[in-house]
Amino acid sequence: MPERVAVLGAGVVGSATAWFLAKRGRGQVLLFDSGAVGAGSTARSVGGIRSIFAHRLEMELSRFSLAAFRELAAEHPRAAFTGCGYLLLAADPERARRQDAVIDMARDLGVQVDDVAPADLDRIIPGVSHEGIVRALHSPQDGYIAEPEAAARAYADRAVATGRVSMFEHTPVRHVMPRHGGGFEIDTAGGPIGVDAIVIALNAFAGPILEGLGHRLASYPYPRHVFAVDPAPERMASGMPITVFQDGDLMLRHDGGRITCIVGTAQASSDTIPDISAELPVFRERIAQRLDLSRATVSHAWSGLRALTPDRRALVGALPGHPGAWCAMGFSGHGFMHAPAIGLALSEMVMDGECRSFDMAELRPDRFGEAAQAPPVLTAHHH
Repeated sequence: MPERVAVLGAGVVGSATAWFLAKRGRGQVLLFDSGAVGAGSTARSVGGIRSIFAHRLEMELSRFSLAAFRELAAEHPRAAFTGCGYLLLAADPERARRQDAVIDMARDLGVQVDDVAPADLDRIIPGVSHEGIVRALHSPQDGYIAEPEAAARAYADRAVATGRVSMFEHTPVRHVMPRHGGGFEIDTAGGPIGVDAIVIALNAFAGPILEGLGHRLASYPYPRHVFAVDPAPERMASGMPITVFQDGDLMLRHDGGRITCIVGTAQASSDTIPDISAELPVFRERIAQRLDLSRATVSHAWSGLRALTPDRRALVGALPGHPGAWCAMGFSGHGFMHAPAIGLALSEMVMDGECRSFDMAELRPDRFGEAAQAPPVLTAHHH
């Protein structure tokens, strides 16, 4: 069992990991971030938490995390949870057919997922075009945290308050080097720091650290852009569920008089966020396929990176060839919503040598081998 653990990345996944490690009551945890807690990818997420997934493991992670976020919100008002529900819309008949298994899994796990007929969508999402949709699933217990960075800060503050976690904000980790005889040396601007174990929770920004350890895992950064439609079209209901067009990579959320639209792209990027000013008409047209924009202004709010894997499932577990090293990345847009469960899983891997709360074997980081030199262009969009 390691006595000194470094967690690289103080987004919500890293901060939750530090908290669950600290709860074990043994050893010391060092939590590093190149900026402020939660100010990176976490702050650029939309804070959504949903239960509907095609795989049982992800549904279990969501079930645990939803309860954990609700409990966190009760203690930290800035991390307040808004329970509006999620609605997933399928246009592809094959995807719609597979949703029978999703409903069966949800029932088995005690998770509410309702089958919605397309004829009922006008009532649930008035003002949103659902042309071409053949099936919809609704999870009314789900929702979002409007300030996702507040959840990361809440977990980090909890961890530091135990007296077992030291926080290093604005402290970039430049390299991680294995030490002869075990453990690692972390290279920072303030000098090297020795630790027994590391957890790399940098998601789309993990590449340089992993390459320094001789790995290029199959996780690729793809931009996702957030737009504000203001005012919201008149017919749209303020209490509408977060609506995801699964086959069009478009998500809609009603935010007090305006609509937040999240639009994905099919082309991978570097680990920097691209300038999309020249592409705004293209994104507006994609949004206009579902919303009446005749009286609304569409403005670019912000952009972020989501790290996608070939099967759109995360890479979580031991880093091959480096005893004492674990990573969590490639969340494919689901990192925030699964953060508490991932934090628990990683803490068990570090302290016990295995995860006992969930069967994480399906997410092992080496399941694809090394990454391809060029990331694929997405031929289908997925949420």
